[in-house]
Amino acid sequence: MVVSNRERVGKAMDSLMAGLIPYVEREMQRKFGKEWDQAHSLDVSGLLYCIVNHWSDVFSQKLGWTERSHASELIEVRNKWAHQKPFSLDDTDRALDTAIRLLRAISAPQADEVDRERQEITHVRYEDQTKREQKPQIITPHADVRADRAKTINGFVKVQATRAMKTYLLCECGCGEKTAGGRFRPGHDAKLKSKLIRTARAEGENKAPSACEAAWNELVVLGWSHMFDEEQTRRTAERNRRGRLR
Repeated sequence: MVVSNRERVGKAMDSLMAGLIPYVEREMQRKFGKEWDQAHSLDVSGLLYCIVNHWSDVFSQKLGWTERSHASELIEVRNKWAHQKPFSLDDTDRALDTAIRLLRAISAPQADEVDRERQEITHVRYEDQTKREQKPQIITPHADVRADRAKTINGFVKVQATRAMKTYLLCECGCGEKTAGGRFRPGHDAKLKSKLIRTARAEGENKAPSACEAAWNELVVLGWSHMFDEEQTRRTAERNRRGRLR
């Protein structure tokens, strides 16, 4: 029986929930006492939100920022799955890989279950690749190539060139200005990265927790969460250097 990508993700979410329940319960009771017994009443989304929302006071003691990124990413995966959105083979492979990494970080045995399911994806991908290689490939010229065919006039070759219209996009930093086809105007991505990292780092200082959380989630969505750790390392090294100079 053929298993769909969505079914694979659903199985991974079940295994993830089974692995998170005892871990979340243990860590929350360590902080709030035995009276905290909500883990078994939460679904996988609630357990992941528990990790993210209680990151500073509970889960950051044993997990790193990478694991927090995994939890945030898996929240998006679960929401996509719950809303009946389609999953490509690559989407499914990434979702299962992220679940495996988080489960292994908390030493949950369910990581092996998800890993076996991911190996099936590797097998399916290999079979698809083999079938494509065995098929005779008929290459059809692209429309632009057909439009640019050479025309011979009086012994000279003239080419009718076609130019693609430029697609203008709005800059993703929120400035409202148009780009030349990329995601950002020149320099705007660097400004946005700096702003998000400053806001995410300010948790517990003079920024509201919701603002810090929103900044962190945006770093994850844009694929910049690793830069937070790099910036923290750079600042620590700079402080150590200044201390030696004194």
